[in-house]
Amino acid sequence: FRNDSRGGHWISVKLVGTVSNRDGAGAKITMRAAGRTVYREMSLNSGFGSTNSPEVEIGLGDASRVESLTILWPSGILQELRDLPANQSIVVREEGKR
Repeated sequence: FRNDSRGGHWISVKLVGTVSNRDGAGAKITMRAAGRTVYREMSLNSGFGSTNSPEVEIGLGDASRVESLTILWPSGILQELRDLPANQSIVVREEGKR
């Protein structure tokens, strides 16, 4: 197998729930960078007997910054982070009240 892609930037998000479940399962993530909007949902499983990474990884292509990262937690809390550098893993702790 060969990967002939030219690479690109990325961001990885680990969620830590405080009001919602600890892993943020079911949280909806919206990322905006360089005119693109990407949607992801935190899911820890995808089938019988399987698991997924506890982090949500998003490819940014040529974008070197994330303009905004919005998390809608299962509790209903909405949290937004702005102007994040690319190529890093971040931990987002659920803040706020229902």
